[in-house]
Amino acid sequence: MSVLEVYHTTQKGAYTTKDLIEQAEKVLPESVLTKVDDKVLEDIRCSAKCLAFDNPTASGFHILRATETVLHRYYLAVCNPKSAESLTSWGAYIAELHKSTEPDVKRMVSVLQQMKDLDRNLITHPEVFLSQDDAFVLFEAAKYAIMQMANRLPEWDTKKSGEKRARTP
Repeated sequence: MSVLEVYHTTQKGAYTTKDLIEQAEKVLPESVLTKVDDKVLEDIRCSAKCLAFDNPTASGFHILRATETVLHRYYLAVCNPKSAESLTSWGAYIAELHKSTEPDVKRMVSVLQQMKDLDRNLITHPEVFLSQDDAFVLFEAAKYAIMQMANRLPEWDTKKSGEKRARTP
């Protein structure tokens, strides 16, 4: 027993520690899971593990990466640009999406702008640390943004992308 490494963590909201560590992708409905790629799922899993083990700034970093990956595909679906290349910043994506007159896109732009201003830009500064509560709120906000953007996305074609889905049952 003296060499056994044991850690105690507490449940985060309605998420059990086991779920956050072993099957975090279950925070999203299946209808969304079929529309996001494995990079998004991996960042959600990393974010959830960091949340479970009280590493809030890292959790925020990963959930924002997942959101940005979905944001790029959302931008492609809404704006239909000539090039599929990534834009340089959230601000650039938001500026392009802002040109849309669709009410759902306008609402999404507001959500993304708030996330950018309050979370995404701040978390990149080394002197900023998220509290556990802040990380939990950001996790939930990003989950909402990902789900809303995914409504506009086609199903992810794993054959075309060459990716193999590794989902927890």
